[in-house]
Amino acid sequence: MGNTTVKDAVEGSEGNRSLDLSCKLTPSQYIKHTSGEFIEGCLSALPWEVYFNVSLYENVNASFNFINEIPVELSIHVPHLRSLNVSHNQICDLPTSFNLLLHLRVLDLSYNKLKMLPAALTRLPQLHTLNVANNYLKELPTTVSKLQNLKKLNVSNNQLRALPGCLVECPKLTVKASVFVRVRGQQVLASVSNPESASMEYRQAQGTSRTNKRKCPLMPPVNATTLKPDQLKNMLLGLLYGMAIGDAMALNTEGLTVDECIFFYDPENLSLDTRIYDYLRTHFPPHDWSSNTDIMILTLDSLMRWGGVVDELELASQLDQWRVHGYADLDPSPGYLLSPFMKKVITVEGYSANPHAAAQAIYKQTKDEISRGICTFNPSDNSCLPSALVLGVPNFYVDHEVEMNAERICKATHADPMAKATCIFLALLMATILQDFYAFLPYLDTFSKDFV
Repeated sequence: MGNTTVKDAVEGSEGNRSLDLSCKLTPSQYIKHTSGEFIEGCLSALPWEVYFNVSLYENVNASFNFINEIPVELSIHVPHLRSLNVSHNQICDLPTSFNLLLHLRVLDLSYNKLKMLPAALTRLPQLHTLNVANNYLKELPTTVSKLQNLKKLNVSNNQLRALPGCLVECPKLTVKASVFVRVRGQQVLASVSNPESASMEYRQAQGTSRTNKRKCPLMPPVNATTLKPDQLKNMLLGLLYGMAIGDAMALNTEGLTVDECIFFYDPENLSLDTRIYDYLRTHFPPHDWSSNTDIMILTLDSLMRWGGVVDELELASQLDQWRVHGYADLDPSPGYLLSPFMKKVITVEGYSANPHAAAQAIYKQTKDEISRGICTFNPSDNSCLPSALVLGVPNFYVDHEVEMNAERICKATHADPMAKATCIFLALLMATILQDFYAFLPYLDTFSKDFV
């Protein structure tokens, strides 16, 4: 059953000396795998290529397989190993030779079937990160105090009743022993109001095809901004690229508690390459951004097609298509929303035909469910804000137009008054910066100092 040979292993560069044997799972496969169901393509044992000859591998990732034991020969044939990830496997025990991995610094044994930690594990002089969460441990060996370089220890979701007092002898140690509680990171706002489709109003007002640029609000009039054309272009590019990059980095920690972030990530070496792999992140390709950037791009795409005019009906239709088919030019896989509230809104029957009414109905329903204690997600989350960023761009020199556009689109997904206020504020803030960046610069400097 399963594979025992390296087929699609990914080797790092000569200087990195890394070997990736992990099995990449879809969200549905992830659920089946964590419930103990074998997935085709998983390794049932570490392949002999890893330990048949002496290798110079320093980092080996064999997570999300069906491996049930670590070979005794591993420590002999991979003597320079510094990081070993065998999480999400079926490992019940470790070989006594494990203590020969003298250079091992990071060991991830989470989501296995360990009932005890052998003494050999506590004789690893360089080990500073040990993750044995989600096993069947009933106690920790008192010899764990010998790990004098241990800085991070995760023993969450085991059968422990107490931690050994000897842990106080590890001077650098931070222990994570409580059950991790997953909390979604969505936390802010959006809403809005508008009678009819903006695209029809635009066509009537223009009296020409939508390709006519003479009245296009994406072409600001003279003196609309103190920025030079190239500066304005660079600022807008910075907005879009900064949003995408920041969102991709934020996806590393989405849904994690502060303690989990501290355990899994090194603040001095945080990158897209260090992203952990769990159920949430199986919905996104490596280095990908989240639905927040996709929604921003959908909004921007709609603005470009309609010459800067906001049409909530078209955007609602695009959201519905994106949810099913993804974004054809970027990622054809179905869109995955981080916001459970927004997902509930755009999947309700009749959403595309009347998004404002649908959002209002779901908002009232959710508020009622919250009052009765049967709903846990936030109807004022921040999934509306990505659109607000780009809604401050068209007609940025006319505040009431910016406010109307922000309100129009916010109400297509969020009917909460606080959400509407936040979305309008962000759009107006963006418009104000584009109007006179240099006058706004001292305030930005003050904001940055306050945050620091």
